[in-house]
Amino acid sequence: MRGAVFEDVSLVQANFRHSNISSTTFFGSDMRGANFSNTDLNRSQFESVDLKFANFALADLNEVKINSSEISYASFLGADMQSAAIKNSQGVYAAFTNADLGTVSVLNSNMSNANFQDIEATGILIQDSDLTAARLFGANLNGARIQNSVLKGSIMYGVRMNFADFTGSDLSNANMEIASIHSASLHNANLSNANMYSADIYHTDMRNANLSGATLGGAVMVGVNLHNAVLARAELKGTAISESILTESDLRDITLEASSISDSTLGLAVLSRAKISNSTISRTGMSSTFAHTANLNKVTLEKVDLTNAVLSEVKTSQSVYNDVNASEMVWSASELHDVIIHGTLLQNSVFANSKLGKVSISASNATRASFIESEFVGTSVYRGVLAGSSFQDCTFVNTVIMENDTVPDDASGAVTSEQELQALLKREKVLDVNYSYLDFSGMQLHEIDFSNSRLAGTNFHEAQLHDVNFSKADLSSADFTDASLVGVNFTESNVNKVIWPDGTMVRQGASAAQPSADSKTKAAGGTTEQQSKAQDQSENKQKSGAPRPDASKPDESTAVQKQPANSSNGPSHAGEAPSTGGGATQREHAPGRKALR
Repeated sequence: MRGAVFEDVSLVQANFRHSNISSTTFFGSDMRGANFSNTDLNRSQFESVDLKFANFALADLNEVKINSSEISYASFLGADMQSAAIKNSQGVYAAFTNADLGTVSVLNSNMSNANFQDIEATGILIQDSDLTAARLFGANLNGARIQNSVLKGSIMYGVRMNFADFTGSDLSNANMEIASIHSASLHNANLSNANMYSADIYHTDMRNANLSGATLGGAVMVGVNLHNAVLARAELKGTAISESILTESDLRDITLEASSISDSTLGLAVLSRAKISNSTISRTGMSSTFAHTANLNKVTLEKVDLTNAVLSEVKTSQSVYNDVNASEMVWSASELHDVIIHGTLLQNSVFANSKLGKVSISASNATRASFIESEFVGTSVYRGVLAGSSFQDCTFVNTVIMENDTVPDDASGAVTSEQELQALLKREKVLDVNYSYLDFSGMQLHEIDFSNSRLAGTNFHEAQLHDVNFSKADLSSADFTDASLVGVNFTESNVNKVIWPDGTMVRQGASAAQPSADSKTKAAGGTTEQQSKAQDQSENKQKSGAPRPDASKPDESTAVQKQPANSSNGPSHAGEAPSTGGGATQREHAPGRKALR
């Protein structure tokens, strides 16, 4: 029957099983329920044929042409369909499980709810077709071209689509969990509400893609181009983004939790109402980004470019901004609480109508910065550059602004000298301030309550601390070299990378514990004579009011480079859990350090 022609005939439930009818033409025929299993149909043609419920299991369909035909509910299980063509046809609920569809073309056809599970479809071409709710579980779509087609609600769990081209296709609500997407194109694709949990996305073009409401939790995105993409309301939990482009992207209402963005660009991105928590953004350009009513909680930004960024009505708490370029950045009507800003460029930046509660701004260049009608509570501005800056109509409560290149004229109400700070601590015993990176070296601190305080990177070199309470304080990277510790309480404090008086260091993850008895003996100076000598030196320094020899004030060119004690460790990371008592404290000898004076 090879080369036969069947035209306008009724072959309902006809049995061609195990036949060789290659190069056969079927035209205008009714072949519903026909059995072609294990049949050789190589190079055959089906034109305007009704093949509903037909069985093509394990058939040879190489280079077969199916045009304007009905193949709904037909079975192509395990069929060899290489280079076959399906055009202008209906294939609703057709089954292609385990079929070889390599270089097959599907054009302008309806294949909704079809089953393509575990197919081999390398190089398949699907254009202008409907695959709504299709099942592509575990399919190999490497090198596929599925363009301007609809795959809404399709199941693409574990699909391989490396080097694939889905330009302009609709994958909304698709399940693409643990998909492998390398060097692919999803340009202009609709991925709204798609589930891409734990997907691997490498060097893929997603420009102008719509990922609104998409789930990208646990996904790894490297070298992805998301320029002008929409990720509004997208959920990124445990997501790692690196070397990627998100310029001019829409990140409104995005959730970024326990995630990282590194070596990427987000210039001109919109982050309004974004919720960013327990995340790290490093070596990333965010110039001219706009964020309105965003929430940044326990976020670390390191080596990030925020020039000309605008943050209005933003809330940021328990966060770290380290070595950030925030020149000409605007904070408007925003709230910063328990934040460390260290080694950061704040030139010409504006803080207007904002609240800075327990904020530490250290070793930063705030030349010509404007603080307008803002409220400073428990905040410290320390060892930075304030030349030309202004604090117009600001209020200061428990705020320290000292050892900068200049003392602002309009900072009335703030503590502006070390002597004033020590006297205030001695009198009040409790001063609720973010002390991160402050220098308490050589000070006498008796019966001071630092409980629950931020003291990251603080220098206590040669300080006398008697009956001081550090319970539940963040002391990460603090330096107690040669300090006198008598009756000091470290209960539940974070002592990660702390240098103790005897030169030992607590490693990361070790439990908080007071120094050993030997360490305390060393801390106390060993002899009464040595303690008295240290006390006399401290008192003489206070009486003279003269700064220590190496306490020269920073100038504009060096402020950002100058680092306080333990700065090599950097600020404690946002969200770092305090150590708790009960475990063995791991120690190591710290390298020799000079006291920061």
